[in-house]
Amino acid sequence: SGAAFASTPSTPSGSAGSGTTPANVCARAPHALARLDRVEHRISTVLPKLQAAEQKATAKGNTKRAQRIEKLISRVEHRQDKVTARVGKIEQRCGGAAPAAGSATGA
Repeated sequence: SGAAFASTPSTPSGSAGSGTTPANVCARAPHALARLDRVEHRISTVLPKLQAAEQKATAKGNTKRAQRIEKLISRVEHRQDKVTARVGKIEQRCGGAAPAAGSATGA
């Protein structure tokens, strides 16, 4: 997440409001969707591992560890919901740009 903040200050050098126009948002849609696709992939990879770790901790009777893992699973699932919502919002706003970006990142 630190890298995302590093690129932000250079964008609003001319005008603070120019970065959020619909044209700019849709122009960046393929990049944003590719990034969100990577996040979704990481979530889908790590979530089953966390669930297995929680079951293992519960089976061993390590309830504190299981509770910590359960809390982490909850945060990851919340992040997944936010990513899904963001993808839907981009697809709704930009329509045609989103499916092309999704198929390009899937290839």
